Amino acid sequence: YSPDSRFSAGSRVVYGGKKVGLGMLLEKNSGNRSSYISQLVPGCAAHRSELQVGDLVLTIDGIAISSCTLDQVRDLCIGEVGTSSVVEAVRNNRTLSVRLERSMPYTFN
Repeated sequence: YSPDSRFSAGSRVVYGGKKVGLGMLLEKNSGNRSSYISQLVPGCAAHRSELQVGDLVLTIDGIAISSCTLDQVRDLCIGEVGTSSVVEAVRNNRTLSVRLERSMPYTFN
């Protein structure tokens, strides 16, 4: 994968500063600028929602991610614990609008 084709919306987890992501790994489709969920991070907001691997992500907080750079998408996803973002996605020609509240991921021992 090229650096611009795959990015994690949950990879910049900063526990000390209480900033976390939404917990989804997005990958760009080849040939166009759309992005789909390639992985959900266990214990994070996206994993606990109705979102699924393969869903096509259209917007985050009303901003079309197809027109965003990698850094802009990360900025949309990262926030303080307790804040939320609305992700609009498509699955099987059905549009989903999901509010994700950022929280500390579960830990497993």
